[in-house]
Amino acid sequence: MLRGGKVKLLYERYKGRGLGIYAISFDENRKRWSSTIEIDKMWWSNVIDTTAQRSELIGKIGISQWPTYIVLNSEGQMLESFSNTALLTSWFQEYFNVNETKNRVN
Repeated sequence: MLRGGKVKLLYERYKGRGLGIYAISFDENRKRWSSTIEIDKMWWSNVIDTTAQRSELIGKIGISQWPTYIVLNSEGQMLESFSNTALLTSWFQEYFNVNETKNRVN
């Protein structure tokens, strides 16, 4: 399964518990980005920075790997960041005190 699919499963599992996703894509190709969102049905908030890897935002939020998953609280404060969906999933399971292993997103 593609990374986007794993994030989608994670979103479906936890959206009822307050999980929201705000995805930032650093891509010069707006059309490709838009098509990917539509095809993969990523219905959360998606924005694009067309300056791509030249973006000032990359340095400001400390992105050093692609993709990077950043967890924010409801006040917009950064709680954690992860470079893979397995670590992200484990964090959410602990955060929401979920002990389920069936259908785990890895």
